Order: sequence, then C-alpha cells, then structure tokens
Amino acid sequence: MFYHKHDGCAYVLWADYYDDVLAVLFAGALRQAGWRTRLVGLRGDTHTGCYGSQLVADIALSDALRCRELTICVVAPCAPEQIASRHDSRLAEFLQQAARQHAVFVAKPHIAGRANRDWPADGHTIHSDPQEVLPLLHLVLAQLEKVR
Repeated sequence: MFYHKHDGCAYVLWADYYDDVLAVLFAGALRQAGWRTRLVGLRGDTHTGCYGSQLVADIALSDALRCRELTICVVAPCAPEQIASRHDSRLAEFLQQAARQHAVFVAKPHIAGRANRDWPADGHTIHSDPQEVLPLLHLVLAQLEKVR
C-alpha cells in the first residue's frame, strides 16, 4: 500500500524500446516521494524496454485520459519523436490536457516542436549519463514540492 501525501498524479509513459532504466528510476522515486504515479501503457500493457526489461503498465492510455486527478508530471523515457501523438489522438489529447494543467514534462533529448508538436518545448531533458539523471530527478521532485 502506498501512502500519497500529495494531490495529483504523475504519469510515466511506456511502450516498446523506451528506456526501462529511466522508467523504473523516475516511477520509483516519484512514488517514494509520496506522489501517486502510474506507468501508462501506450500500446498494450506489457512492453520490452531498450535494455531488455519487460514492464507491465499500471493503466492504459485511455484510462489515464479519463482520470479526473490533476496531472502533475509526465515522464517519457524516450525522445518525444518516438511518441506518435499525431497518429494517436488520445495521446495528443492527454499531452495537451497535461500542459493545460501545468504539468512538469520530462523526456530524452529532442528538437522541440518539430518532431512532436504536442510535447512542450520547455520540458526537462533526461540525458543517459547517470551523473546527470539523479540531479535532474531531484530537481523535478523539488519543483513538484514547491509548486504543488
């Protein structure tokens, strides 16, 4: 049983070839900090990450879209161009809804705006260098605590 000391929900998007290490790291840290966190399956519930780990999603994208909780954070352990929001109107709607709720966005490096217009240009960037991942994770947690 998880204790949730905060209002709102963080979502970690999950699909094949996403960075499984980053997905587990962010989901675990957000949950440990007391944020309700859900792993969202974009195309089914079980996917294999780029390092070979299989993770099972907590909820489907359609369920995340119907959720009434405030979206406080969206983590995409992939580059936004891997997110096919132009091919999936549900994902585009989910990202736009999260942006309207002033969610914190985190993804791997990308060229903002060109590859995926639904991903905000001012989101945080996760680099694969472990020395940069943990400070970013702490920054995101501090930002959430401060704002929420």
